[in-house]
Amino acid sequence: ESTGIAEPGRILQAFYEIPPLRDRTTVEPVICTVDARAFFGFMKEFEYNYVCQIKTADVVLLNNCDLVKKSHVDRVERAIRKMNARVFIYRTTFCRGRFERLLRPIDLDIAARKIAIDEQMARTHDDPFVSFVIQTERRNVNRERLRAFLKNLPKGVFRLKGYVNIEGKTNLLQYSTGIWDLEPQDKTRGNVLVFIGVDIDRKRILKEFNTIWGVS
Repeated sequence: ESTGIAEPGRILQAFYEIPPLRDRTTVEPVICTVDARAFFGFMKEFEYNYVCQIKTADVVLLNNCDLVKKSHVDRVERAIRKMNARVFIYRTTFCRGRFERLLRPIDLDIAARKIAIDEQMARTHDDPFVSFVIQTERRNVNRERLRAFLKNLPKGVFRLKGYVNIEGKTNLLQYSTGIWDLEPQDKTRGNVLVFIGVDIDRKRILKEFNTIWGVS
């Protein structure tokens, strides 16, 4: 499993070209998870990385299908097919679905996969993404102030994940291209958030983050 914005072709190339890996391993189906709800936002913000992952994939788990209309899911699937006509697409919720097909051998198109790898390797690698972490003791975050903070994040922030405490309970926070979710956790943690993006105004984010404390 690579990071969310990785170029998987560079990883796969190692298995095909580095002798110890090439001689001792076999690459099975490459699986890519696509968020149906955030798909078009991702394509707008960092199309190249997203296309790389889909083109290299043998299987796509089209996730969060329960959060959007069927017509929207159909549009996403058509867009994926334009990028990779050979891919198997499974519609899922919480990445759960009927995966009986994956239990049987899949006829992998190795030639097509290697073409996708060569396309990625031919591009000069210039990683524009940066990240930083905000970590505090376990203080309560005001829910409405948190909502406003997330709504006003700079456009350069593509991904945000971590833990926040609301009303004395720890929640897992997941944010991506303007869409966010909170999931209650059993284990108590401090507040910690990881920001990922391009040209992030760290000072502005830190300043605005300090306004979200209070009783929800």
